[in-house]
Amino acid sequence: MGHLFASIAFDSRTSPEMAHQIAKAAEQLTYRQLCILRLSVHKSGFELQEGDYRGQGSFSRELYQVLYECLDLYNRGFINLGGDVAFGPTDVKPGNMTLQGLGADIYNHMRLWMIPDEDLIPIAETLKQ
Repeated sequence: MGHLFASIAFDSRTSPEMAHQIAKAAEQLTYRQLCILRLSVHKSGFELQEGDYRGQGSFSRELYQVLYECLDLYNRGFINLGGDVAFGPTDVKPGNMTLQGLGADIYNHMRLWMIPDEDLIPIAETLKQ
């Protein structure tokens, strides 16, 4: 959050109202969701599943949790899934996740590119299933 406040304070393109909206949205995210935002930008090296999870008979508890984190980011409009609509966690397509809207603002102002790959690896491994 420190990066966010420092960045916004010196960004003349960001109005106080927008800064408040970005800060409020960012503080509601889990660290895993911040990692997913970074992963959606740097996914090429992680071989994430391209398709959705419809028809998959069972889910590991970890996959279930991560899919709900992705779905929450999608529902907030922070990521898109390649133009497809997601009605539930089985509709998430990890390999198609891209940043959009406030997700991109959060990514840039919080400098999420600084999240180490080691923090992304467990999430990426889960999203390969």
